Amino acid sequence: MDGKKVLGLVLTVVLALFFIVPNGLGKLIGIMGVDAQAMAATYGYPVAFMKLIGVLELLGGVGLLLPAARKWAAMGLVGLMLGAVVSHIRAPETLGMLPMPILAGAALLVVLKLNSGGNTSEATD
Repeated sequence: MDGKKVLGLVLTVVLALFFIVPNGLGKLIGIMGVDAQAMAATYGYPVAFMKLIGVLELLGGVGLLLPAARKWAAMGLVGLMLGAVVSHIRAPETLGMLPMPILAGAALLVVLKLNSGGNTSEATD
């Protein structure tokens, strides 16, 4: 296994755990100090919407671990991270957390690139 594949696999697993545990399960069952009700109040969203985001993050994290779903899961999570960036900008008291969705989104784009399978940079002689 070459270095890019190893990096892609490690990054994929780390991101999957990030979206499954503190994000997805955090919003759904309140682990790791995550309070969906407080988050909803901070961002001005209904609690049910925060729970839906938690479900989508959980499913996206699981999808990252499944090769057949990885591309779609990563693209969906990038969309969620774009929404998170907008939410943090709209709630100035959370601007300190703004780097997290930006970095997570960028890492997801790297996963997409490393797992694309269609590497056009290598010659096929």
